[in-house]
Amino acid sequence: QASTAVEHYRRAEAIASDKYRPLVQISLANALLLDKQPAAARAVYRAMPAPPSALQLAYKRGIGNLSLAEGDHAQALRLFGDVAAQAAGSDAAYHRLWGQDGVGRTLLAMGRRDAARQAFADAAATSEAIRSRFRSEEFKSGLFGDVQQVFDRAIDLAFESGDVEGAWLLSEQSRSRALLDVVRDRVVAGAAAAADNAASLRGVGAAVARRHLREGEAIVAFHTLDDSVLAWVVRADGVQGARLPLGRAALALAVDAFRQSVFNRKPAVTALGAGLYTQLLAPLALRDGEQLLIVPHDSLHYLPFQALRDGAGSGARYLIERHPLAFAPSAGIALALGQRRVAADHAGASSAPRLVAFGNPGTDAQLALPDAEREVKLIGDLFPNNSIFTQAAASKQQFRQIAPSAGILHVAAHAEVDVVDPLQSRILLAPADGDSGFLAAREVYGLNLERVSLVTLSACESGLGRIARGDEIMGFTRSFLSAGAASLLVSLWPVADDSTELLMTTLYGRLAAGGTAAQAMQAAQITVMRRPRFAHPFFWAAFDLVGDWRMTLAPPAGARKAAL
Repeated sequence: QASTAVEHYRRAEAIASDKYRPLVQISLANALLLDKQPAAARAVYRAMPAPPSALQLAYKRGIGNLSLAEGDHAQALRLFGDVAAQAAGSDAAYHRLWGQDGVGRTLLAMGRRDAARQAFADAAATSEAIRSRFRSEEFKSGLFGDVQQVFDRAIDLAFESGDVEGAWLLSEQSRSRALLDVVRDRVVAGAAAAADNAASLRGVGAAVARRHLREGEAIVAFHTLDDSVLAWVVRADGVQGARLPLGRAALALAVDAFRQSVFNRKPAVTALGAGLYTQLLAPLALRDGEQLLIVPHDSLHYLPFQALRDGAGSGARYLIERHPLAFAPSAGIALALGQRRVAADHAGASSAPRLVAFGNPGTDAQLALPDAEREVKLIGDLFPNNSIFTQAAASKQQFRQIAPSAGILHVAAHAEVDVVDPLQSRILLAPADGDSGFLAAREVYGLNLERVSLVTLSACESGLGRIARGDEIMGFTRSFLSAGAASLLVSLWPVADDSTELLMTTLYGRLAAGGTAAQAMQAAQITVMRRPRFAHPFFWAAFDLVGDWRMTLAPPAGARKAAL
């Protein structure tokens, strides 16, 4: 809203003191430039007295941006170079970052793409020095939101030059870093894993990722740019990359159209899913049957990949029929969560964890979920070591008290997503002692869930939230991973009670029989899909497995065979 900003800066200029007026004027000139008024911005600078020394670098950056807009590349390059070289004091790294970014943008405008690539890579590295100074997740997320264009340019140019692995590393460095810091800090592992953790301070390189992958596993990562989508397939035996001709805006529209066709149970879901498969996955030469860890980006976080279809004919199959799937905000987060499981195994953690389940909380007669109550009781039959809470007993107080002791935490309840402030999204548990029973995503941060291998939120839209700049996921996914959970099952749209009950009981039956989380999820979704009345993806494709895809449970004694 550059024009509105100009109006406010004009008012501020009129009332500013002599001390602060130069800062307001620089900000006004920047806003005018964004509003495509370079002549007016130049007039502001001409009318300004010499700025104080504290504003010299900000002034030079502003003049540099104006010179670049006017086509005076030589002056822009000189000014941005001065900012990068002359930065000093406590804010040196901040000014150096934007000086390097300006040098890169100018070199790009001059057609010097190799030199621009190095400048953007330098700026991305400098951002780490700034970021390390902040302890606050909000500051870190905000900073990385501001530098996304720097990373996008560096990634684009690295990929263009053929440096596929360098582009991968930059992409990893740019995404969900605040969440990665929290997850990694919770990992207690051996010396080998500690070495990888040290490397991941600046993102997980492809070599590190390859070393952690097994035969038959692949990481499929995406990075959305304005004019294309970059994709990587990382396996133990190598890395390949592809540039897909689908820009950010067109992709968001296609994902939304597909989601709407699923949510509204439209026949068009087949054709739309086949179209997205052709654009996103067909060029990647995936190997049939391999386990895929999908690392989405931007609008792809909302895409149910499992429901994409490799054609529209009778012989076509959904992606979930070809591959077990799991998802992660970044490869670094997925590997850190896997290391947490390995560390627990080394510490002698039980392989038959305690099930804690909440179902059909006693909130309101109109909100009753009898199928959810039956769901948690059926799942409880599979695990002799269980604690099941339903109706009035399924309270927020009980959840806060017992959740940290769970190995598996299952919640079958209503949820409400707050799209304005996702951390105010809430799960509706039973009220008790004057407490409303509403468990906000923000409150989950305060729990210690390091013993929890799997959290299942069998509730409506529990996987949704806002994808902030820097590809930070805000909502239940972020909250539970930050609290220490190794993996989650979350939903992308309001779920149907009867199909969800079948999916969950099948899933837990497979886990109880010793299958991995990804294999159990694949079996559950296919089981629901093959019931004729549940064949539409609306009924079986709502849930994503996020996090540790290799999580397994030893078969508990006395597990009910019929459920397997």
